[in-house]
Amino acid sequence: MNRESSRNHKGNPFFRIVCTVNTDESNPLIYDFYNFPKHFYAQTFKSNSSRQASADVKDVLTTGGWLVKEVARGLDHGLWGKSLGAMFGRL
Repeated sequence: MNRESSRNHKGNPFFRIVCTVNTDESNPLIYDFYNFPKHFYAQTFKSNSSRQASADVKDVLTTGGWLVKEVARGLDHGLWGKSLGAMFGRL
């Protein structure tokens, strides 16, 4: 998506895409789903990030014209489910 479309999706001046940058250095897993098999809720994965990495990502995005919001949030199942499956065959 180019910079102009990120600011004005399909001609709608009220629609703006905002990128979120995680500032939680511990990257906890977020179990934001319901009624899945129990083994999904038992998944664990330790990872970490750094303030500098978050700042670098934010700088690149804002320099490219994106709106950026910092959030202290972990990794939701949309990311960690696929990552654990792809990297370790665990799901």
